[in-house]
Amino acid sequence: MTRLARRGAALGALLAVAGWYGAEVRGAVQQAGPALEAVSALRCWRRVDRGAVRIGERFGMTVTCRAVETETGRAAPDTVGLEPESIDLLPFEVLSGERFADVTGPGYRFLQYHYVLRLLGEDYFGRDVFIPPLELNYRIERPSGSGTVLPGREVTYVLPAEPVRVLSLVPDTAADIRGIPLGTLGDAQARLARADLLLLAAAGFGLVAAGVLVIGIRRAHQVRSADRAPTVRAVAAAAVAGAAAHELAAIRRANAAADWSSQGIERGLAALRLAAAVAVDQAVAERAAGPDAAPKSGELRVRAGWLSARSVMASSAVTPALLAAVSAARPAAAISESDLDRLRNALAVFSAARYARAGEPLPGTLTLALEEGLEVTRQLRFRALAPIRWTGRAAASLRNWWQRRWVR
Repeated sequence: MTRLARRGAALGALLAVAGWYGAEVRGAVQQAGPALEAVSALRCWRRVDRGAVRIGERFGMTVTCRAVETETGRAAPDTVGLEPESIDLLPFEVLSGERFADVTGPGYRFLQYHYVLRLLGEDYFGRDVFIPPLELNYRIERPSGSGTVLPGREVTYVLPAEPVRVLSLVPDTAADIRGIPLGTLGDAQARLARADLLLLAAAGFGLVAAGVLVIGIRRAHQVRSADRAPTVRAVAAAAVAGAAAHELAAIRRANAAADWSSQGIERGLAALRLAAAVAVDQAVAERAAGPDAAPKSGELRVRAGWLSARSVMASSAVTPALLAAVSAARPAAAISESDLDRLRNALAVFSAARYARAGEPLPGTLTLALEEGLEVTRQLRFRALAPIRWTGRAAASLRNWWQRRWVR
């Protein structure tokens, strides 16, 4: 082979190697988008927490690297040269260091190291001392169709040197005289952990405070209840009418095939008096009663509500004459005038039987009065409901107002 041919072959081989090397250095990692754009496979930067130090003073340095990591390829840096045990920063001494947890983002992975440095020596006073450059080797790895990873050739990334001024004077190349506050990934993780701990502590203290508040309120209620006499809340008129209707129905079943007894007459009179009081909106006497308490003469047990276990002993002193007088003074009764007359007649029959001599009146008269009173009381149980009573009163007031206006 001639000398010219050998030179041509060597030049061709050199051009091929240069083209392959250039493709590896560019990383060949593309970002998806309308126009594909080549990006740096690896980029690193460092931050020093102060621009000027004294001899022997400790200061911090943070090195952060951003490596491309996509589905088509990723940059795999060799971080051995960044470990605190092996990093070379002479003439600066590495006192300690740590690596924070990696943070991944869309298309990138961030890794970060933090070091504590100091400078010792008598030849550095009043000078700019450079933190030496860092060389970081990495490879471009691409997945293959068979599931394996194809590593590229090793490429070196060089992080430039950083000047530090000794004796509190900033370096000549510094952009400003202010120290750059370091915010590391470790600081963010520590803040998150501290926030979670404080949140749990606040929740615990909140639960304890709520428990103490509930106990205090309950204790205060117990003390206040012990200092005052027990009171009885008034039961609803519909509940009183329902209890009276239930009592009259029980009396009718008990005296269907037997003679009337004084106890049956007394129970019927008490129920009719309560029904009459509800019909004309008269107050009903009530007293608290336990579950085992027996009603006295003229009293009837009334439950406070359908779902309530509280019950009271209710009684009324309404007479036929009082019923007639009250109904005349209060035309807006819960029932019609005809039903009110039937209830008054039944009340008169039972009152006469309760206080008359033996043998009068006849049981047949009592049975008829019981049927009349039971029928009216059953209607009263529905009409005594609060919405029905309010509607009836409003209608009566409107009717009276219209009559007075028409007379004028």
